Amino acid sequence: MPVLGGIKAARHIRNIFTDLCAVDVSMKKPLLIASTADAKQYHDDELEAFDAYIQKPYMPDDLVGKIRELLARGAIEMPRSGLG
Repeated sequence: MPVLGGIKAARHIRNIFTDLCAVDVSMKKPLLIASTADAKQYHDDELEAFDAYIQKPYMPDDLVGKIRELLARGAIEMPRSGLG
């Protein structure tokens, strides 16, 4: 990323979300999935900024599977409308 690395960006997004929730309790938690070739290069506390990670290279079905996994464990709520 040109300005922020992924970990710093994720932490920044989480902070903004926390502030927004204080104003609007209807806000939904953003889903953050890290995409990296080697997650072993990061410390656990760095990856905590994300809901999950997916190893590169990956196929679209892999990403869909990761999102379904997060939905199944209740990490995020499925929107009730706008899915077409």
